[in-house]
This record gives sequence, structure tokens and C-alpha cells, in this order.
Amino acid sequence: MYEHILLPVDGHEGTAGAVEHAIDLAKTYGASLHVLFAVEVRGLDLLEEPNLGKFREELEAEGASALEEAEVRAEDEGVTTVTTLVHDDPREAILSYTDENDIDLIVLGQGREGLSRFLLGSVTDRIVREASVPVLVVGAGED
Repeated sequence: MYEHILLPVDGHEGTAGAVEHAIDLAKTYGASLHVLFAVEVRGLDLLEEPNLGKFREELEAEGASALEEAEVRAEDEGVTTVTTLVHDDPREAILSYTDENDIDLIVLGQGREGLSRFLLGSVTDRIVREASVPVLVVGAGED
């Protein structure tokens, strides 16, 4: 049923359940797990050097760590992984990656709740509405 599963990660604990679900599904279906981290580029142009370079490096390090953690957990379960770090708006990155890599399923963590979700916008809401493939949303408390 699934050959390529996409797991966007953001490095926050609220997405741990999504990581576990994605690994389990990939293992069950013999699918490859594509782990994606998008470094948000919107607003970075407002920062001045050297702050811009330092902030970008911190985001990239956070992304590399999140990707490595998911990859190690998946490979411990015998799941083939592909990790990718991109510089793009997370919503655009997820949708583009899905279309360009024949993704069959997107597994997303729902990390934000309440007012912060509405103030910051919701990547999950947009992906659910616009993705061309099924989307599994895993709540922060679902391990």
C-alpha cells in the first residue's frame, strides 16, 4: 500500500509520536521513510550579519540533529531512510517534496495547541487541505 512515507520533523518533542507511527508504518509496509527538515527562510532577511549567519547555522544544526535522531531510530528498526534538509517554507517544502518523490503517505505531528497554533499558523492544517496523498496527523500525546 505504501512504498514511500514522508515524515517532516521539526526537532520538538511534540512530534515524537509521529516519528514512532511513521517508523511503524514503514516497517509494516516495507516502505522507505523520507525524513524532511525545512529551515524556515521567511523573515531571515530581517536579521543582519553576523546574526543571520549564526541563526541559520543554529537552525541547520537543529535540523541535522532531528534528522539524525529519526534516521537512527528508523534504522534500528530495519527501515530504510532518506534524510533531507531544505531551506524553504515548511508547508511548501513538504508539498513539493511529496510531489517530487512519489510519496504515498505523509505522517505529521501536531505539536502546537490553542492560541499559539492560530497566531503562528498551522503547517498541519495546510498540508491536510492541500496534499495530493493521505495525511496521518499524530497528536502530541499519541505515542
